[in-house]
Amino acid sequence: MSMTFARASLGLATLAALSSCGGSADLLDAGAADVGATEDASSDAARALTTVRILGINDFHGAIAPSDAVAGAGALAATVASLRDGVDASIVVSAGDLVGGSPLESGYWHDEPTVEAMNVLGLAINAIGNHELDEGPDELLRLIEGGRCHAEGCGPSGMPHEGAIFETLAANTFTAAVGGDTLLAPYVIRELGGRRVAFIGVTLEGTPTIAAGAAGLAFGDEADTVNALVPELETMGVDAIVALVHEGGAQSGGPSSCLGMGGPIVDIVARLDPAVQVVITGHTHQAYVCELDGHLVTSAGSNGRLVTAVDLMFDDVGRLEASATNVIVPLDLAPEPMVASVVDRWVEATRTIRERVVGQITASIPRGTVTSCNFVADAMLEGAEEADPAVDLALMNVGGIRASLAFSGEGDVTFGDLYNALPFGNRLVLVTLTGADLIAVLNEAGSLGTTPLCPSASLTYTWSVGAARTEPGTVRVNGAVVDPLASYRVVVNDYNFAGGEGYTVFRDRGTSASSTPLLLVGAAEHFLEAHSPYAPDTAARITLAL
Repeated sequence: MSMTFARASLGLATLAALSSCGGSADLLDAGAADVGATEDASSDAARALTTVRILGINDFHGAIAPSDAVAGAGALAATVASLRDGVDASIVVSAGDLVGGSPLESGYWHDEPTVEAMNVLGLAINAIGNHELDEGPDELLRLIEGGRCHAEGCGPSGMPHEGAIFETLAANTFTAAVGGDTLLAPYVIRELGGRRVAFIGVTLEGTPTIAAGAAGLAFGDEADTVNALVPELETMGVDAIVALVHEGGAQSGGPSSCLGMGGPIVDIVARLDPAVQVVITGHTHQAYVCELDGHLVTSAGSNGRLVTAVDLMFDDVGRLEASATNVIVPLDLAPEPMVASVVDRWVEATRTIRERVVGQITASIPRGTVTSCNFVADAMLEGAEEADPAVDLALMNVGGIRASLAFSGEGDVTFGDLYNALPFGNRLVLVTLTGADLIAVLNEAGSLGTTPLCPSASLTYTWSVGAARTEPGTVRVNGAVVDPLASYRVVVNDYNFAGGEGYTVFRDRGTSASSTPLLLVGAAEHFLEAHSPYAPDTAARITLAL
């Protein structure tokens, strides 16, 4: 099947529909990218085009409730509804991380609220991302299939979760070895406007390095997996193939441009079969519309801030044109009533939990700073002392801290604030490491190319930026230089212990490992209660050597 690319823009019918929903100027990015030549209108009319609109989101992360930063599922649904007007057929799809790392309104209830909201919104297909596996494949299957409550209990209604009515895809996620049985369906074919459109869903091959719940599963190469399915789909007479890929890139232009595009998705797309006309991506939380190696490649940022409108235009002789633009979801857009009612019910169920004040801070604790690292690592150490008074130090991954704690008014911090900062439901794990193993853990950050782990106040060291490793002899625990042969009791979160972000020493070389009943967010809560008003510690515990 041949494919030509049309200008990345929406039709007049869509513009009219958007105008009735807040104005097209509010919703459309005016800098939609050109991805090829446009044929003239008379030619289009003569060819009797059929338009199938694919509405894509990615990395929603349970952002169902409106906030200062996101419009929420209700406004997202209103935008989707307006974009479905004026075309022959449409479908809503997601390129992964629909759940996981979610705000309290969804995450506290193990993302059942997001599944319910997406059912009502009309989501048809989701390709899993790494966060779908945060709690392992069994919990993912529970979210999809429904019929039972989470292991920690039922939601506020006391009834089992009803499950998803949308399809969930995982073509490169295998239950044992690559090439064997897939965890979920690899693809689905939908009849849209009289055309058969195939959707293949894959997550990034590196999922096991960042999702502790992926242990025991195998993951295939993204492009190889998609390409292997193309002949099978072509024998089934599909008119178009769309890949939903939870891997992405980044560019430096507007949300519908492709300026200086780079990242893992570029290599993946370069290796794709030409029959895969459209690639809807995610993972990097970036926005772009690109033509790469003959494929239309898109991403809609994160948290439902944008929707990608991809138009597939078919003519009677089998030619296909594809175009796309990213559409802004305005913060002040009136929500779609049915989705809004779902969101409101879950928000109300969470209100008392969210608004409970747990303590005070004397200044803001910004995410991604030494201050937030110190707060969380010290909270972990103090929390672990209840389980093991002999614990020596704590280590925390920077990426696990997802929001700042902002100072305002009396400096009150609510449980909702803490949960938004630490949303993953991680538990604390104690493990014994030798001094040599401890140094090896710290040096893993250099080999993995990640930010060094946040240390508690009991651990200090010098980090050689050029060598990407600790300076020999500088690692100290409670002021004493680490003895390579001595044993140290370390507390980490269960994500890092199980291999999250690629760390292996905790699991493979540690001894006497034991999980505690204390959640990471619970440790932060107890720490803040004990030290309020808490004055953030801004002292650097890692000295950088250039």
